[in-house]
Amino acid sequence: MSLKQWLALLAFYVSYLFFGASVFYHFEHKLETQKRAEAKQNQLSLNDLLLKSFKPMDVSLRDSILNEISSFCEKSVHNDTTEYLEKPYIWNFYHSFFFSFTVCSTVGYGNISPTNTFGRMFMILYALVGIPVNGILFAYLGEFFGSMFTGLYRLYHLYQKNLNKHYKPHQFGFLAQILLYFCPGIVLFIFIPACLFSYFENWEYSISVYYAFVTLTTIGFGDFVPTFGSLQEQQFGVFFRCYQVFIIFWFITGLGYLVMVMGFLAKGMRSKKIAKLETLVASNLRSRNERLWQSIQRDRIFVRSIFDELYLLNYKVF
Repeated sequence: MSLKQWLALLAFYVSYLFFGASVFYHFEHKLETQKRAEAKQNQLSLNDLLLKSFKPMDVSLRDSILNEISSFCEKSVHNDTTEYLEKPYIWNFYHSFFFSFTVCSTVGYGNISPTNTFGRMFMILYALVGIPVNGILFAYLGEFFGSMFTGLYRLYHLYQKNLNKHYKPHQFGFLAQILLYFCPGIVLFIFIPACLFSYFENWEYSISVYYAFVTLTTIGFGDFVPTFGSLQEQQFGVFFRCYQVFIIFWFITGLGYLVMVMGFLAKGMRSKKIAKLETLVASNLRSRNERLWQSIQRDRIFVRSIFDELYLLNYKVF
């Protein structure tokens, strides 16, 4: 695949993600709005019912009981009309785009999912197209990273040869080659981004490293998912928008790098198997040639002995 073809595929992939995000946002955001209104109405009804139960009215006891019920239900039962208005929507457009990307990349966190039949059926059809396109895109992205690293490695050897004509490159073993390609990616795509996750998500650094690994390996447990904090946008402002864009960029490049490493592992394993097969075939051919030569030698000795006996018989007759 040429660069133009890959860029065209990338443009189609991004457009496809925006298409999916638009559909999921249109239906799920509307359903979430309805559920929020129903939840608010249930909250007010429960609050009225509880207030009618206090006779005579004891404000301190009432507030204490309402707080206990709110804590137990993990939802407020106070007559607070601003709670659901200030609480950010789960199905905003960015989260819809992020969900589309997790579907196509097969990470599937599970923290959000379609809530109606249409959304679930659409997700199935959407994934049938998105997953193969995602696989092709990241396969060639992995090849690009592989050729880039190989080119840099060759340039380094040329530079060393220009400095020293007697320079001989080190011959790394299979395990050393894996570490050579894998370690920079661990630092670049796990340990460094984990610092940003810790800052914006208020996670411990170990949790951030855990999240990065679970995501890039497409395990995707969903126990920790970024950008879903309730006050992140108000707290970080425009930097939070940059952080959201960074997550998508990190996701794409990190998965591409992982595909590259897996490709190197597959090639290395194939080369090992081929080398063993060649050794086995050569050994079999060598042993077969030796057996054949020994058989020829035995036959030659046998034939020669026959001729010798015939010669002796002829000599006795004459």
